[in-house]
Amino acid sequence: MDKVLEYADVINIVQADEKRRLLTRKDVNLFDMNAFREAIVNAFVHNKWVDGNAPMITIYSNRIEILSRGTLDPKQTLDGFFMGESIPVNQKLSDIFLQLHISERSGRGVPTIIDTYGKDVFDFRENSIVVNIPFHWIDKTDIEKTNPTRNTE
Repeated sequence: MDKVLEYADVINIVQADEKRRLLTRKDVNLFDMNAFREAIVNAFVHNKWVDGNAPMITIYSNRIEILSRGTLDPKQTLDGFFMGESIPVNQKLSDIFLQLHISERSGRGVPTIIDTYGKDVFDFRENSIVVNIPFHWIDKTDIEKTNPTRNTE
């Protein structure tokens, strides 16, 4: 997990937003590192490890896709999930992350992601949960300007 976070820190470039500049420029990161970290921690803690599959992190030109194996716990509701009511899929792993101060049980992870990007970044599939962290490019290509819904993978 540390290596994933280190790599994310490398690719999270700082861009200079020169629009409407008077005296100082505005630095804009490619993506929000706090929301990304919460998504990564959740992917590791709530992944269905018993199947032998790790979370999958894929980087595209317009986003980072974080796929965690498994689904919501049967005792969890979608509303509860979005409100941050945590029901650990792996209780022992959750306890270890808590003891190592990697995570806590405050339920702030999903709400942090939602506050930054909205609920639409979550994709609930049959056997996985995906979080798509979009990139905020300052200089968009002509393709993205003319067709913003096009997936530029």
